[in-house]
Amino acid sequence: MAKSTKYLLGLSAIALSVAMPDMTAYAQMDEIIVTARKREESFLDVPVVSSVFSGTQLEKFATSDFFNLAERIPGVVVGNNVGSTGANVTIRGIGSSSFNPSTDGAVSVNVDGMQFSHGDVLRSSFFDVAQVEVLKGPQALFFGKNSPGGILTLRTADPGDEFETLARVGYEFEADEILSEAVVSGPLTEQFGARLAASFSDQKGFFENVAQPTPGLGGAGPRFDRFPDAQTLFGRLTLKFEPNEIFDARLKVSYEKREIEGDGGTAQIVGCDVAFDPFENCALDDQIAVSDLDPAVFGGIPGLIPGVPGEGVPFQDTYLAFTSLEMNINLTPEVTFTSVTGASFNEHNFLINGTFQPGTVDQLTPFLLPFPGSTTIAAANGHYQRYFTQEARLTSDFEDQPVNFMFGFFFEDGYQNHVRGVQVPAFGIFNRDTNEVDIRTFSGFGQLIWDVTDTIEVAGGLRYTKEIRDLRTFDSGFAFTPGLTPGPGLVANAVPQIRADNVSPEATITWRALDNVTVFGAYKEGFKSGSFNVDQPLPTDRSFSPEEARGGEIGVKAALLNDTLRVNMAGYYYKYDDLQVSRLVSLPGGTGTLLQVVNAASAKARGVEMDITYAPDRFEGLTLFGAFNYNKGEFDEFRDAACYGGQTTAQGCNLNFSATANQVAPAVFLGGFTAQDLSGQNLPRAPEWSFNFGFDLDRPVPNSGLMVGLSSSTSFTDEMVLDSSYNPRSFQDSFFKTNASLRLYADDESWELAVIGNNLNNEITASTCATGPFDQGGGLVPNPSGLPVNPVVPGSFDQALCFAEPGREVWIRATIRPWQLLNRN
Repeated sequence: MAKSTKYLLGLSAIALSVAMPDMTAYAQMDEIIVTARKREESFLDVPVVSSVFSGTQLEKFATSDFFNLAERIPGVVVGNNVGSTGANVTIRGIGSSSFNPSTDGAVSVNVDGMQFSHGDVLRSSFFDVAQVEVLKGPQALFFGKNSPGGILTLRTADPGDEFETLARVGYEFEADEILSEAVVSGPLTEQFGARLAASFSDQKGFFENVAQPTPGLGGAGPRFDRFPDAQTLFGRLTLKFEPNEIFDARLKVSYEKREIEGDGGTAQIVGCDVAFDPFENCALDDQIAVSDLDPAVFGGIPGLIPGVPGEGVPFQDTYLAFTSLEMNINLTPEVTFTSVTGASFNEHNFLINGTFQPGTVDQLTPFLLPFPGSTTIAAANGHYQRYFTQEARLTSDFEDQPVNFMFGFFFEDGYQNHVRGVQVPAFGIFNRDTNEVDIRTFSGFGQLIWDVTDTIEVAGGLRYTKEIRDLRTFDSGFAFTPGLTPGPGLVANAVPQIRADNVSPEATITWRALDNVTVFGAYKEGFKSGSFNVDQPLPTDRSFSPEEARGGEIGVKAALLNDTLRVNMAGYYYKYDDLQVSRLVSLPGGTGTLLQVVNAASAKARGVEMDITYAPDRFEGLTLFGAFNYNKGEFDEFRDAACYGGQTTAQGCNLNFSATANQVAPAVFLGGFTAQDLSGQNLPRAPEWSFNFGFDLDRPVPNSGLMVGLSSSTSFTDEMVLDSSYNPRSFQDSFFKTNASLRLYADDESWELAVIGNNLNNEITASTCATGPFDQGGGLVPNPSGLPVNPVVPGSFDQALCFAEPGREVWIRATIRPWQLLNRN
């Protein structure tokens, strides 16, 4: 791919020589309108730290998902997870690290007014977007629930007053991806408009699968030698109705279907003690060695144990549909009633090779296990969920009165169904159970805004939330191993219901020091729901408590130099109680470990951030931008953190001694310590330093009716740990990523040709890791911890299983707007 990179850089140099600016004056930048307080306001007027991106800015770098977007926002990390958990977002070190699909995200997502607390919507594509806002810090007052870390709000494009069409095709070289997009939009009558947007992509995948399994060890040769081999179909219909000045309505209906073959979760084993397999290099790179599952081994027993689906080929199938209906009634010229009704449906099914092994080397018999094997675990799981949400609010906009208000309520009715299937033929284990979670949320909120003077505003409000969650567990009864599953039928859970009540206040003071300078201070609290560990096989207490946040920030926003320089800066300090983190738990009989969500004692995040945008008034078409974040996110108190497998007492696993720890066989215990003290350590996915800088340059080609655009963006992310057990192998080194795009387009934007390069330096990074003994017994032989030495393999400790993000992308893309092209002047 070096030739593609050189080609792109060469074109960039040519474009720069064509686009050297003259010395004419440049107009002011467009005004930025944000909806951080559920009102349309200038960014200068809102006492909230945010990053805002228009659809045009996103398209310049082919930003098609939240993963790409995170590179533009210092302090924001988006990571992927295996299976049904979806993605997770971390802002200022606050996020969710769980692999449990019932855990809500600490950073929630709001799409066209509908609130999402689950990470699967983060996998949804960016397409036909009008604006994205990233609001940092707790945002409980205006956005439903589950937002102690922040909110990602996405507003998709609406039909306009004129007819519009768009057709786009693109090809990405590294993953062999073909992309096509189309939009048809416009008014159908004077009061009614419609917009239809659709896209389809087909890729062979960035990563190469080099596994060549040995027959008889549980693995089969990969049917797909590259992954993710994925096809994605997406569509959105927007209907907008504006019959008069009193009433308007907007309906959004979105659907996405994603099918991935040969990949149940793009994870790599990192940091092995020994070279346990010739095809596994135990490094984070562009090669992955994971075998398919041999149907002869995982074929099941007819009438008793079902075989693995899809002939043993790992896969992920995702179906996501959601709709929102927003209606506004102007009761008076100053008072508006708004109703936002939302509904969503999500189904995700997957099959993984649970040991993530190439399947080449027998890993069982060296540990005196009577079965040769390497690929020993199959996990075929499914997750289904549906949500209904209703928000109603009453908002005033009195221009001649000092006080304005907003009052409203929010209701959510949710249902989750998680099917967990695990098959370990070597031990005669087959577990299959279904966990159902019912969610009911009732919330009321209100805010008063008081213009004390022409330059000082004081605002205060609060949100009350009450949530009830019920858990039901059903064991399938196909086959079960005593002690690992409770047997067929309905299971009596130790804690079948949890309830939570929360009051989250917010107070701000805003001072317009000058017409173009705003100083603000804010105190905020946030709340994130508790839930159940639905991926657990035991009927123990699987509940965990809510997470709460409190703290504040002070900031300055300015539009200087005749609004050619915009500055946004803030300092913040927040304290988090009962932070939800993942903890390793040993299974009975020494048959492995699993991750369980628990509540840590407390954490805090404090730091400084700043972003600058500058459009020099004597360099037409040039915009410079930069942003940085210094963040110190750390566990304030966490004296019961789980040890990683193989961690010795000298390495810090020296708390909470238990005689029944390190169970290696039924009724056989080695004993040992079970916890470590991580107080004062950095939070997972909390880099101390991160920054981004770049430029956009758009210039006319003389006497041609053409424009040339050149853009570049470089981001830096500091070292960070990606696993809450602090396994040394789960640290991500600091890295740079550089993006660039070159565009040739008509001055009326009726067509465009573009070459786009993302992550040109081809950094293979990860944002999520788990830990486990993947080089021992196919992951079935746990590493004892809390002892002076590992008695199984002295000196050995767990590997990191990291979910790699693709490296370099190089796109060529062509866009035409046929209607505009046919109607050019």
